[in-house]
Amino acid sequence: MNLRPNRRRASALLLTWLAVGIFALPTLAEQPVIPGANPDAAQEGPQNLTVKRFMVFVPSKDLALSRRFYLAMGADLVDDGADYSEFKWAEDRFILRSDFPNDWAENFGVHVIVEDAEAFARRARELVARGEFPGVRVTGPRDEPWQYRVTYVRDPSGVELRFSQSLKSEAAVDPVRETPAPAE
Repeated sequence: MNLRPNRRRASALLLTWLAVGIFALPTLAEQPVIPGANPDAAQEGPQNLTVKRFMVFVPSKDLALSRRFYLAMGADLVDDGADYSEFKWAEDRFILRSDFPNDWAENFGVHVIVEDAEAFARRARELVARGEFPGVRVTGPRDEPWQYRVTYVRDPSGVELRFSQSLKSEAAVDPVRETPAPAE
């Protein structure tokens, strides 16, 4: 069996992608935000694009089971329908959807900033011990190099939830952005 033509095609494809990455992407990044706008206007920001709320769709293989799981983990149910459930944690919202391909859930994750990662680990382990939520897995908490204590939980559909507690000093962290506060 001759593998040389396949290697050539793979090499050509790799070189094409490298060329796009090296030459085209930096050029695209330099384009104005609004096509046709002058660069000075683009730096001021687009007009009339005010975001009122940002929500993410979270895949669910079994909507009723996932709904019970998120309620048990402390999320508030805001709205409910035949193929979705909208939840709220703090001021953020997410929507469980049952119309995703099954393999998509295992490749999806949500980073949740919390005050106590250990408390979320305890709660998730309690739910696992009771046997109410098959497939739920809990790891941690563990201190990560990026200065967060993280509890990793896989929900009943396989979605990874990262319950992350900042280990940075309170004075050095902007609670809205979870980044170091600007120096004054």
